[in-house]
Amino acid sequence: MFSNFFGTKFYQDDKKLKLREVHELMQSDTQAQFHWKRSNNLAIFSGISALANIGIVVVELTDNSPVENTDNNTFTLASYIGTFIATFTFDILSRSEARKAVLSYNKALERKTTFKLEPAKKGIGIALTF
Repeated sequence: MFSNFFGTKFYQDDKKLKLREVHELMQSDTQAQFHWKRSNNLAIFSGISALANIGIVVVELTDNSPVENTDNNTFTLASYIGTFIATFTFDILSRSEARKAVLSYNKALERKTTFKLEPAKKGIGIALTF
């Protein structure tokens, strides 16, 4: 998993994976699936707040009398800064949850069931222990 400005890229054995493939892999572990769903929801919130931010900029640019509306400028500036902060906060949290999902998935791969044959403690024979 590598993050950059434009998103996150996922790799498995030096092969780049598509998001659809990563989503299918995350379904195999419940903890990874939980973090992956949270990551997707936070990414959606980030996108919505980014669209709101763009909308505020468009409204400000198309305002015919920006000098006369000083109250409107204060509200516009406050809402612009608020949606800007919300966009980056949701984006950072989304990437953090995606990283947790990948780590949970990798940890689930490391868990191996081991068993051995040993003498039975109650009775006669051998027992299979996990």
